[in-house]
This record gives sequence, structure tokens and C-alpha cells, in this order.
Amino acid sequence: IIIISFILFSINATAESVEIEGLKVKFVSSKVIVSFSFKLDKNSIQTLKDGGKKEIIFYIDLFREWELLPDEFITGVKLVRTLYSDPMKKEYIASSFNGETLLVKRFKSFDSMIKWALTFRNIYIANMKAFAEATYFVRVTAEAKSKGIPSIITEIFFFLPSREFKIYKDSFHFIWK
Repeated sequence: IIIISFILFSINATAESVEIEGLKVKFVSSKVIVSFSFKLDKNSIQTLKDGGKKEIIFYIDLFREWELLPDEFITGVKLVRTLYSDPMKKEYIASSFNGETLLVKRFKSFDSMIKWALTFRNIYIANMKAFAEATYFVRVTAEAKSKGIPSIITEIFFFLPSREFKIYKDSFHFIWK
């Protein structure tokens, strides 16, 4: 029980320091375009600098707001960003996968890799012409799976978190007419 408590405490402490920043939604004609950046916690940054690997999954979703019912998922985009650094070779590699295209980039500095991998500009979400008049909003969710706990352990001890972190941020609500 002490070990389990320690694992839960350490995972929750990490989750409080990651952040989705600068979430902006703009409209070009009737297209919804989203921009934001993501900030990792100090432990994750240090792990990457020491030669680690991190995979972060981003969900950028459009929701329709309902008064009495739960909000309705309309459409969304899933982006998987993988970061890897090798301090001995001074090699920094980041990849981005959107479900169709895998883009792999090599960087000369750690900071440029982090900036490229965790900054999202002009992500197309949907064309609003096909949607009914209602109130909508965009939700950005970021999550990273835990690497240290084997999957068999999380199946037996279902109360152990299977994610290192999972956070989300909602945009302003807008009325589409």
C-alpha cells in the first residue's frame, strides 16, 4: 500500500505542472482554426534532456453545448507528438502523426525541438456550414501514458492511473448561426 500511495502521489504531482497555454479559436469564412501551445513539467523536460523519450497525444475536438444533456462531440483531430533526445550524440528528434501523415524532424538544439513539437498553429477542425444553429466550443486535451507501470499491473490494480497526465482546456463558447 505504501508503494501504491507513493506512485499515485508522484503521478498526481506531475500532472499539476503541465499546461495548455494560449488557446485561440478563429474563424476563416466558416472554417474553425485552432492555435495553442503546451508546456511540459520540469521532470519531463529533465527526463528528455537526459536521453528519454516521451509520447504526448493531443485531441482537438469541437463540441456542441446542450443545456440539460452532456455536451455532444461533433468532430476532432488527433495528433501524436513523440520527442526523443540523445545527449551523447546531441541528437534531438521529434515526430508528429495525424492519423495519415508521419512527419519526423531532426533538430540541432533541445529548445528548438520542444518549441516545434509543442506549438500548434492553425489546426483546421471543421467547416461550420454543415452544422445546425447552436452553441459550440473547442476542447483541447493532452495526455501521456505512464511508461513505468506494466499493463498487467494496471489491469489487476484498476485504481492505479494508466496515464502520466491528462489535462484539457476549453475555448470560449460561440453561437453558430
